[in-house]
Amino acid sequence: GRALKDMLHSMGVPMVRDRLASYIKDLREEYGQDLILPKSTTTNSVRTGQAGVHLSQLKTPGALSSASGSDGSSQAKESSATATAASAASAASATTSKGKSSSSVSTCTVKDQQDFQASPDDLFQVFVHQQRTSAFMRCDCTVNASPGGEFALLNGNIQGKFIELDPGKRIVQSWRRKDWPEDHFSKVTLEFVAQDYGSLIKLKQTGVPSNDATATKEGWARYYWNNIRITFGYGSKMIV
Repeated sequence: GRALKDMLHSMGVPMVRDRLASYIKDLREEYGQDLILPKSTTTNSVRTGQAGVHLSQLKTPGALSSASGSDGSSQAKESSATATAASAASAASATTSKGKSSSSVSTCTVKDQQDFQASPDDLFQVFVHQQRTSAFMRCDCTVNASPGGEFALLNGNIQGKFIELDPGKRIVQSWRRKDWPEDHFSKVTLEFVAQDYGSLIKLKQTGVPSNDATATKEGWARYYWNNIRITFGYGSKMIV
């Protein structure tokens, strides 16, 4: 057994080495045909962006900064341009907001008058009594009927303050819709006039944004006049 092992070792090792050398040679010939070896002038260089940087230069942090200087300059210019554009947009936004301030709103006056089969006192109470207002508005309302007292109707979509209260005769309010320009209020005057058949409510509303005049007048008809008649039975006069 010892003799056989020595023979395999002495004869087999050279054979394996020869076979491996032949195999490696074949691999080089088969797969190395399409390889393009780098030229000696570029052996020690690498590509960074569009600028070549020698390996010796990579030893210091300044090398990459130098190689990418042109790109950094371009990025700085782009950042500057972006900042300038942002500033311009901000200025434009500020100008737009200023243009929507209450002082620059084009306004008009809305007028209407409606008859009801109710006394002036009854109609007056509809506007100053929180439970009655909530009833015809069909939602919870806040009504503080005193000079300077605030009101909020239709979930805050209509809001304002009482300016003047003359029981059974007159109510004056500052009045606005939530979607109007900020801090812009109209002035609402309601007059209650006794008639043979009941009462007449005269509405005069000044300072209404011109582009909202039609919607405002329709809102009075829909949320005030019609709902008051239906909720309390204060129908219009009957013509016989």
